[in-house]
Amino acid sequence: MTDGSCSGSASIPDPEKFPTISVAAAARIAGVARRTGYAAAARGEWPVVRTGRAVRVRTRQFLAQYGFLEAAP
Repeated sequence: MTDGSCSGSASIPDPEKFPTISVAAAARIAGVARRTGYAAAARGEWPVVRTGRAVRVRTRQFLAQYGFLEAAP
């Protein structure tokens, strides 16, 4: 894993190395379809950062939400 995208697997990224991840990567971690991930991001269910048209998921908060981390600052 070099870009934080978790390509092809549902490996858990290090929030220190990858402060944000793609919606597709977050969807793989959550075990849902990419389309479902984008819908969750649009509804505000996932912590996201928007830059122009790009949507990225805040890694630390997302992992805490799914129980992979103890707490999100």
